[in-house]
Amino acid sequence: LFYAGIPAALLLASLGGWWMAGRAFRPVNRVLAGAQRLGAQRLGERLPVPDSDDELRRLALTLNRLLDEIERAFQSQQRFVADASHELKTPLTILRGEIEILRKKTPSPEESREFLRSASEELDRLTQTVENLLILARADAGRPLDRSRAVRLDEVAVQAVERLMPFARAAGVRCSVRVEDAAGEPLVGGDPDLLGSLVFNLLHNAIKHSAAGQTVEVAVTTDAGGSRVAVRDHGAGIRPENLPHLFERFSRARTPSPRGAEGTGLGLAISKWIAEAHDGRLEVESRPAEGSVFTATFPRLPIEESHPAAPARAADA
Repeated sequence: LFYAGIPAALLLASLGGWWMAGRAFRPVNRVLAGAQRLGAQRLGERLPVPDSDDELRRLALTLNRLLDEIERAFQSQQRFVADASHELKTPLTILRGEIEILRKKTPSPEESREFLRSASEELDRLTQTVENLLILARADAGRPLDRSRAVRLDEVAVQAVERLMPFARAAGVRCSVRVEDAAGEPLVGGDPDLLGSLVFNLLHNAIKHSAAGQTVEVAVTTDAGGSRVAVRDHGAGIRPENLPHLFERFSRARTPSPRGAEGTGLGLAISKWIAEAHDGRLEVESRPAEGSVFTATFPRLPIEESHPAAPARAADA
């Protein structure tokens, strides 16, 4: 009887082991099945997380966090491609249309000059759009900035005015720069090219929304609260209901320009990201029919981290 019971005991032990192994591997199988379902079109799904507090649960949580990062990167890539297609299509379409017209007839000297003027404007727009899209790609990638360099906001403001002098003169708009540095030099630790893009975008918007004969004022100040640059225009202003959407990508929340010029809708979104990437903030105050002032505020660079810099120059257009 004893020997007869051995096979039965072995059978029961095998069945029990098989059942326990199946139960133990059931969470593993669920995780594997979830992983096999993942793909480019199903990046929103996540692996099932076991209830047990063990290595498998920690592995599933780690993989889900990695999937979060992959999904964000994939969405950023898709958004960048869509942004680029949207913004590059319009000027290219205009250029192609004008070239087709010129191919069909011999233009007069006046028509040739008008074509060159229009083509130059569209090429400028293309250049600005590409620069903006590259900055957006950098923002979406989440790469940290090198903030070891001391940048003088007054010099950045003067350089932006100098770059936009031809645009301001063509629009009949005057630009002025005022620097108040009694409390110290307006130094910011950051990327001079990005800070230059921020001030350029704010100034370009201000000029574009100013009527001929008006003045755009740029003020650089420093106090205990930080260093700031403010750009004020005296244009049509912004309606209160549009202010919450002003810094969104492709926003057209501002009142149309007096000259009918359309922007890309990216400049303010980029400027806001640049300010925040430097631990600063970008704010706006506006009243309809009175104008707007955009103010970028940055933490002051500690004295021991600053480096000597040449004094800023005054600039007017």
